[in-house]
Amino acid sequence: MEFYQQSLAIKREIGDRRGEAKSWFNLGFTYYKLKRISEAKEAFLQSRELFQALGLAGYVQKCDQEIRRLET
Repeated sequence: MEFYQQSLAIKREIGDRRGEAKSWFNLGFTYYKLKRISEAKEAFLQSRELFQALGLAGYVQKCDQEIRRLET
C-alpha cells in the first residue's frame, strides 16, 4: 500500500493524470483486499473521476464494476 501511495504522490507531482488514476485504482483494490471498504470506494471514485476526465470509458467501466462489487 505504501508503494501505491508513493506512486500516487509522484504521478501527481509530474502531472501524469492517467498514472494517478491507475494508482488510485490500485489503492482501491488494495483497500478492498484489506476489507477497508469505505477507503476502497473512495479510491475507486477518485480513479473513476480521473479516467472520466481523460475520456477513458473502458477504465471508467472497470471502476464502476469494482464499486458495484463493494456494494454487494
